[in-house]
Amino acid sequence: EIHTLLGQTKSMGDPRLGTRLKHLVAATRSKSGQPLQEIAKGLNIELGEQNLVELEIYLPGGEITSLQQRVQSVGGSLVALPEQQTAFAHIPLAQLEAFLDQAPGNYFDVTRPFEPFFGGLTGEGVPMMDVEKLHKAGITGKGVTVAILDMGFQGHQELIAAGELPES
Repeated sequence: EIHTLLGQTKSMGDPRLGTRLKHLVAATRSKSGQPLQEIAKGLNIELGEQNLVELEIYLPGGEITSLQQRVQSVGGSLVALPEQQTAFAHIPLAQLEAFLDQAPGNYFDVTRPFEPFFGGLTGEGVPMMDVEKLHKAGITGKGVTVAILDMGFQGHQELIAAGELPES
């Protein structure tokens, strides 16, 4: 059994902990002698040079303030997204179990590293814009700087009313 979340004793079946996180916590308690960095790597968890575990935390109650205090108390850092009821915390591996013992939240998991896809997929926009003609004309985009200005979802109600966006 592992002691996690709000001081309650939890078994490996605790639904509030992601599978990789359960295994990492179990490894921190193990006396196997295998280095934790090696175990983390086997679980596809990147610890970095400072042995920090990046956690994704689901907070439906919006308990950001108490979570922030708890993260700071174990020497970690936090990025909160209250509108998405989610937070990302960097917790020192040595403090992981102590953090989980008292941390508010309904679901905890180790973040997954982003993996780019380098397959042979051609987006729909490429043929629609006649990119092949531009390439044949010598226009390749090499040296071009691109900026993306995300204005959010302003005006989406008008687009829904106009039938351009679905209601859900």
